[in-house]
Amino acid sequence: MNARAFGLDLMRAAAIALVLIAHAGAFVLPFFPAAADLFVFCGYLGVELFFVLSGYLVGGIALREISAPRPRLILRFWLRRWWRTLPPYWAALALVFLFAPGLHLPVEPWWRYAGFLQNLAWPHPPFFGEAWSLAVEEWFYLVLPAFLWVGAPRNLGRRLAVTLAGFCLLRLAVALAQDPAWDEGVRKIVLLRLDAILWGVAVAWMARTQGPRLRARALPAAGAGLTALAAAAALFFVLSRDHSLAARSLLFTLTNAGAALLLPALAALPRPQAPLAHAVETTSRISYVLYLIHHTLVLGALRVLLPPATPLAAAAGLGLYVLLSIHLARALHTTLERPLLALRDRWVPPRR
Repeated sequence: MNARAFGLDLMRAAAIALVLIAHAGAFVLPFFPAAADLFVFCGYLGVELFFVLSGYLVGGIALREISAPRPRLILRFWLRRWWRTLPPYWAALALVFLFAPGLHLPVEPWWRYAGFLQNLAWPHPPFFGEAWSLAVEEWFYLVLPAFLWVGAPRNLGRRLAVTLAGFCLLRLAVALAQDPAWDEGVRKIVLLRLDAILWGVAVAWMARTQGPRLRARALPAAGAGLTALAAAAALFFVLSRDHSLAARSLLFTLTNAGAALLLPALAALPRPQAPLAHAVETTSRISYVLYLIHHTLVLGALRVLLPPATPLAAAAGLGLYVLLSIHLARALHTTLERPLLALRDRWVPPRR
């Protein structure tokens, strides 16, 4: 999984595009409020795609590089992961704190965000709202090595199945006991969402242990995945999400399973010889820093400087939002993210 696969780049580019569309609702919804659920769904689906794809890629690395429960191997896995994610995150976090007064943000204690404690088992504060999903990822990869080696390797498939089912039941139990809101009470709580990434790990494990069978069934699996995602979309729009038990438990499982079933076909998708392929790959490369800066920083600044009071102002704000987000992300990728990755490969090389 070291070489780039166009299909996986396509999935990542689609995910960040959906997230950008979701937050573009800030310029559209004042004039078309009936479209609110559509924008929420775009954001929901985009982040779930990110989770599952991350589990497939990084989980695959963990399965390959942590071949035994040795502290040295686990530490190297963590260091390479943290080198990839933490410096850009901390840089964005510092900028959010710096500009918080101008963006009219209620400031939270910095250490909660620096240590990804802001939504561990409680609702995420309004401050730097997009950081909720990063907390889910960081906690997942912190505990992943223990999960991989808590029992015999031959039983990993069974542990994956039991754990994935267990998280769905856990959300159901929480919904019954506490009646939380769908978004801030379930969707964005770290301890209730770790399975989203585990679905990708499950596919990576199958690719490692049953590769030929998985590749042979990639197209039927993709068909099942699209069907599951269509069913999840129907549930999303039909159910009263804050009151439905299914929406607060099964909906997440159905969405993640559907995305996971797409992975074998996407991993085998050949790169087309078209200009669009380069745009997809570029968007995929900058997706992490784009996610970090597009909402609180870029969109937040535009809402202060150019509030969407009229359709013309909203259209101008929407155009600036897209252009500034993409160009700033490309600049940060070139000046910060790419050099950091080069240093990581030099100082903490992957296992050979």
